Amino acid sequence: MSTWEQLKSDAEHAATFGNYAEAEVMWRRALKLAEEFPKGDKRLSLTLDRLGEICFQEKRYVEAEPLFRRSLALRESTLGFEHPDVATSLTHLFTLCYVQDRFDDAEPLCRRVLTLYQKAFGHQHEYVAACLRNLAKLEHARGNYTEAEPLFIQSLHVTEATLGADSAEIGGILHDQAMFFVDTNRLEEAEYLFRRSIQIREAALGPAHPEVVTALSNLGSLYRDMGRTYEAEPIFRRLLNIAEKALGPNHPDMAINILNLAKTLQQERKFLEAAPLFQRYLAIQEKNYAKDDPALVETLQNLAQAYLEEKNFTVSEPLLKRALAIQEKHYGPKHPNVGTQLNHLGALYYETGRFEEAEALLLRAIANLEKLKEGKDLAYEKTLVDYLKHLEAIFRSQNKLAEAEECLESLIKAQERILGDYHPDVGESLTNLAMVFQSQAHYSQAQKLLTRALTISEHSFGAEHPEIGQPLSKLAEVLLLQNRYNEALPLWQRLVAVYEKALGPKHPDVANVLDKLIDLHRYNEDYAQAESLATRALAIRESAYGPEHQDVGLTLHELAMLNFEQKKYKKAVPLFERAAENLKASLGSKHSEVALTLNRLATLHYRLGNYAEAEPLFKEALAIYEKKEDASSSQMSSAFENLMDMYNDQQIVEKAEAIGKRYLAFRIKALGPDHPKVAICLNKLADVYCAQGKFELAEPLYKQSVDIQTKSNLENKMLAETQEQHAMTLRQLGKKVPRSSSRKRF
Repeated sequence: MSTWEQLKSDAEHAATFGNYAEAEVMWRRALKLAEEFPKGDKRLSLTLDRLGEICFQEKRYVEAEPLFRRSLALRESTLGFEHPDVATSLTHLFTLCYVQDRFDDAEPLCRRVLTLYQKAFGHQHEYVAACLRNLAKLEHARGNYTEAEPLFIQSLHVTEATLGADSAEIGGILHDQAMFFVDTNRLEEAEYLFRRSIQIREAALGPAHPEVVTALSNLGSLYRDMGRTYEAEPIFRRLLNIAEKALGPNHPDMAINILNLAKTLQQERKFLEAAPLFQRYLAIQEKNYAKDDPALVETLQNLAQAYLEEKNFTVSEPLLKRALAIQEKHYGPKHPNVGTQLNHLGALYYETGRFEEAEALLLRAIANLEKLKEGKDLAYEKTLVDYLKHLEAIFRSQNKLAEAEECLESLIKAQERILGDYHPDVGESLTNLAMVFQSQAHYSQAQKLLTRALTISEHSFGAEHPEIGQPLSKLAEVLLLQNRYNEALPLWQRLVAVYEKALGPKHPDVANVLDKLIDLHRYNEDYAQAESLATRALAIRESAYGPEHQDVGLTLHELAMLNFEQKKYKKAVPLFERAAENLKASLGSKHSEVALTLNRLATLHYRLGNYAEAEPLFKEALAIYEKKEDASSSQMSSAFENLMDMYNDQQIVEKAEAIGKRYLAFRIKALGPDHPKVAICLNKLADVYCAQGKFELAEPLYKQSVDIQTKSNLENKMLAETQEQHAMTLRQLGKKVPRSSSRKRF
């Protein structure tokens, strides 16, 4: 038969290796023996303590509490109420109450322990320090911050005096105090204490000790919450590496480390790295939960979001649908909680242009939310705002302007209720509503809304903050649409000044506003000022992005056009050449912007009489346009027609005719034989034949052009001119001229 001592030894050995079930069996057998010991035998209290600790370890608090209370009663009856050993049982009960948030029960227990220790050992003892630390954590948990902070400081001083400044206990107190500073929003102080705690604990306990791991995890979370994800990431990578070495890559306890790193990478927008980690976390969850357990929903959503941000819609969609199906099964399809998943899936449909499906989901989410409307609590209002923001964007994308207007008006009212009249979000919604009115040419209404949005931004951020940029620029654009250029000009000038002061004179946003001023000065034919601003915009972009960036190429094109419009052709040529070279490298040699630049450079050479330089440029531009099959492009028409005119000027009629036929065939194939733009091609080819005296070939082309224009009800100068040209060819051929063809119609 085993002795109590043998059972105690076996139980402690089993507990050391985490075999609590076996340890509990041993301690229960030991308890039966201890019940037979003489009254006052300390082994009975010890056995009750150890058995209670096992129940506590397994979160069986209801079973643990009577064991601890009986231990306390035995010690009080045999040792007296003020014996230090009584504090052991009191501490067990305090811890039990603390973890269950029974703070009112915990406080008198902790204060009694403090009194016992101070009386037994004096005020400068490690036990007293530990009790002060527990009391500080208790007051922190209760939200009594003014009482908690001096207790942390007192505990720290006593521990330093008794155990030394580099003891592991000091590291523990610093960690608890750091958590206190996090909750009181003293984040820089929290960061400093976390770092000190980690340094002390690593030296005392080792770099992979659980207490070090906990402190690292909390520091990483602090950095992530502060937006300093670049500092959080290496911490969470280290923690994941520690856990993998200790537990293996697929252990259930790995989950929290995987999730922390995944969320950090997601916050850094490193979605390709975050996705496989969310996938690992989901795999661990699926081993512990059923396939349709609501615990999986958040992970499915995070994983779907990672793929969504990378535009991997085919992977993202089934994940979102699975999350929605879980919520619908758990809550029912009309429950308000289902709305979140409807909203997320609607966002995917919006991103993929499936606006009708997105609209249906958002309307359903709002209908579900109406069940909470009676309470009209803050959660309801915030969720409604979220849904309305998405819904109005969906309406605008479908050009459902009446629906968008109604939705935005509801959104603004909700935002004003929960955020106030001067919140930036209200200003953003006012701007969006103004864009709806602008789309309907209701400029005065749009102007009023944008003026209010600007006032809100100035109130929220200050009159010289760059956040005023959106409403200020939109207001200037609405004034431009009303041809109120003199009123728009000072708004753009103000925005340049704001960006220069806040962001610096070489910031790209300054160049973006300069573009607006360039357009205004160009409209006013103040080309010298426009050219000066374009030169500055070019310098800013070259400095910010480097000479090979596409924005540099587009600005070179703009500067070249300003010189072209001033007939400064020789200055424009090298600018166009630089723009073409840049855009080919940055956008690809087949991009439409490359074709536009080549066409304009070719036109410039044509005007300068540089036909040899112009011809290959026209051909290269046309090859790009034809490959894109953009038959409606005015720039493609310009390239064809300029090339034909250039050949005519050189009297290279064969090439002019070949280009004219190619132009006509391309338009007919793309648009059909009766399209009004085909009439233009017919006219151009007929003009080439007329220049050669081939009136018999020109006449049917002019006739076909007249028929197309007449059929399309085009009563304009072009029709009249075509009729005149047709009449001319008939006369040249000695044929009768119809009365309608001989009549001038200008």
